[in-house]
Amino acid sequence: MSCSEASTSSYLRTSRECEEDAVAHPDLVTISDEGTLDFRPGCNQTAQDLVNSILSPRTWEKYLASWKSWMQFKRAARQRGWCRAEKIMVDFFEHLISSGYSRGKVVGTLAGISFCLQIMEKKDVTKQFLIQQMLTSWRNKEMEDNVDTESNGDYGELLTPEMLASVLYATKKVCFDNNESRLFAAAFTLAFYGSFDMEELTARSKDEDGTGLLFKDVIVERNSIYCKMQKVRSNKSQWVEVKKRDDKFLCPLNRMRKYLEVRPEGGRNFFMHENGTPLTQFQFSRVLSFALDEAGIDSRRFGPHSLSYKT
Repeated sequence: MSCSEASTSSYLRTSRECEEDAVAHPDLVTISDEGTLDFRPGCNQTAQDLVNSILSPRTWEKYLASWKSWMQFKRAARQRGWCRAEKIMVDFFEHLISSGYSRGKVVGTLAGISFCLQIMEKKDVTKQFLIQQMLTSWRNKEMEDNVDTESNGDYGELLTPEMLASVLYATKKVCFDNNESRLFAAAFTLAFYGSFDMEELTARSKDEDGTGLLFKDVIVERNSIYCKMQKVRSNKSQWVEVKKRDDKFLCPLNRMRKYLEVRPEGGRNFFMHENGTPLTQFQFSRVLSFALDEAGIDSRRFGPHSLSYKT
């Protein structure tokens, strides 16, 4: 037997053994085409609970729904003769745009698919260069539009407590899950009753953690919240008290406690997303704009600087 024949024979045996091993020892967790989380037979219940607790139930629901929609599109594409998953993903991305998805919803859908691929140790086809560049271009366009809107808006008008209540209700609709809703509701309420500027509470960008309100500079007591705020002009800091309100729905103390129940551990910034990145000024402004529109309040007249309570 020649060296090449021996090498080929060895390769074939290895491939066959790998196939047999895959059948005899299936993956711990798989995700079906219908978007269900499946564990191999006999999987320990504690291990299943740990996998299930990786994400909140609501996030799992959204991610598995994204996976199901991707598999349905891919299956239909392959019936038309398309083969490469990379090419199909680009067409799926175009399909989401043509279906009227917002950028946030597209990003959320791709994030769900990406997570499912990674948990099954498969190639992440959502990270292709073309898709990432198109998303960046889309984000930049939105930022330009947002600047134009802010420059035309009259933010001299202030929200009333009743208007704030409408905004807080609206965050449940414009945020993709309950944890995000609690984050933004807490930030909006604290800004309103503390008369804080958006820049005092949030990071300049997701890469600039440590700007804005820091976790170490917040004390939550029984009837008040104390925030240590840095005054830019004087370069001095002072503690600001934000008191408990009788209306539980609008109470900043109640909102902060609900947010702290879901805030991820660690991190320098007080306001953080579930993935550990800080809440940014752009996100604060953008979600507030969406919530105002959802609540039927003119976002061209009201904005971040409208969050100031005047007795």
